[in-house]
Amino acid sequence: MNLDQLRVFMEVSELGSFQKVAQAHYVSQRAVSRQMKRLEDELNVKLFTRGKNQVTLTTSGGFFKERCQVILRMINDTNQAVQHFDERSRHRLTIGYFSPFDTLLLRDLIFELDANIDVFIAEAGPEHVITDVLMNDLDCAVMMDHYGFDQEFSKMGLKTVLLHTDQMVIGASERLPIKDAVSIEQLRRYPIIYYSNEESSYLKRAFLESLGLNGQALNVERVFSFEHMQMLVSLGKALAFYPHELIRAYDKTSRHIRYWPIKDASDQRFTFNLVYRSDNHNPALRQLLDQIKITDGMPKQA
Repeated sequence: MNLDQLRVFMEVSELGSFQKVAQAHYVSQRAVSRQMKRLEDELNVKLFTRGKNQVTLTTSGGFFKERCQVILRMINDTNQAVQHFDERSRHRLTIGYFSPFDTLLLRDLIFELDANIDVFIAEAGPEHVITDVLMNDLDCAVMMDHYGFDQEFSKMGLKTVLLHTDQMVIGASERLPIKDAVSIEQLRRYPIIYYSNEESSYLKRAFLESLGLNGQALNVERVFSFEHMQMLVSLGKALAFYPHELIRAYDKTSRHIRYWPIKDASDQRFTFNLVYRSDNHNPALRQLLDQIKITDGMPKQA
């Protein structure tokens, strides 16, 4: 199994056709088909159901696609990181994040940094980015905290700066019979999904603990694509939980999703913090910290 096979597999899974992939690469359909057959033989599993004019993923193929996305993203991130190592003449700032909402909090702050600062952004699961900050592989990271549990970052030798305070709400399709608020009983009736680009239980654990429920009380599962999550929610196939203020700013196109508070639940407020090592003296990090000014919980440039 090699990278070319993984990339071709991803293209076939997206286009649903050996022929279309072959045309895109100016090779024969037989060449693409043989390459995918070799991949199936190596894995000893059937990845595709082959129809007359279309191929679709089997259950095993769908699982393999999720893993391919993670592998290819990690390789791409690693390639970018290696290329940046040679840019010795420029200041470098590495920032980790784990949700699309984090980028809303970082975007303007990063844009205002000096042009000579080379910013490298890495998306990973919450546990991953915290480990990378502790190991000095990242200068800082955006983390959700005070939701269900307190991470106690100070005990890890980390400092935090508040970026944003928000309230967790439930997203539900306008098709579902939900009005005013979502009850715990209604949460039990539907699958509840959350997005993370890699395996992580952080958001699931925080959500359940914020409700005072044990891990078996609700069906909470990860999905590997934010767009896929929004599609499932809009069709009424699942519920999802979101930061209220940031989802309104981020996802203005989801007209068929309504966002409701949780009825009879414990406090659903939480924070987004910038987390960094107390002994990190990177001047680029100091400049980023100097720019963060808090007004009513929202970041503004100083």
